[in-house]
Amino acid sequence: MKTILVLGIAATLIISSVSAHGGPVSGQGTWQTTLLGRGIHGQSLSANDESAVFLYDATLNITWLKNVNRNGPMTWITAQSWVGVLQVGEFSNWRLARTLIPDASCVAGNAYPAVYSQAYGIGCTGSEMGHLFNATLGNGPDTAITNTGSFQGFENYYYWSETPRAENPYYVWTYNTAINGQA
Repeated sequence: MKTILVLGIAATLIISSVSAHGGPVSGQGTWQTTLLGRGIHGQSLSANDESAVFLYDATLNITWLKNVNRNGPMTWITAQSWVGVLQVGEFSNWRLARTLIPDASCVAGNAYPAVYSQAYGIGCTGSEMGHLFNATLGNGPDTAITNTGSFQGFENYYYWSETPRAENPYYVWTYNTAINGQA
C-alpha cells in the first residue's frame, strides 16, 4: 500500500449529523472491482468482510480507511493533527485527500451556478474525493450520496481535503456529499 488516505468530516457548524441514506449499489460505479478490502495487517480480504479496515483503490493506487467517520466531526486543524499521528494496525503515514485545483472535470451545479468555476463544482473526477464519489462509487451530480459501496460511516456533509485555497489559505477545499461536489 503506497499512499494512505482518510476522510475527515468537517465540524464547522454541525448541529447534528445525519447518516447518508446510501448503501452499496451493485452495478453503479466501479467500486465492486476497483476497491479491494484489506485487513489490519494489509492482507487481502473481501471489501465486505467485517474485518476489512482499509479499502485499496486499484485505480488511484491509494488506500482509504473503510470507516470514513472513524473519529467523528472535527475542525481542519484537528483533522490535520489527528491524521498526522494516526496509526491503524501497522500503518501510519496517513493524510487527508488532495483536491486538484483547477479541476477542469467539474461542471456547474444547479444550487449555486454563479459561484461554480473550474474549481468549484459537481461531477468532479480530478480530485481524489471527486474520483471516489463520481467514478468509483458512481454517484450522480447535484444529489446526496446514494452509493457508499463498502465504506462505513458516510455523513451527508462536508469532508476536508488537505488542500488550502491558493488565494486565501485560511480556507480549505472540501467535498460535500450532500450535493456531490467540491467547494
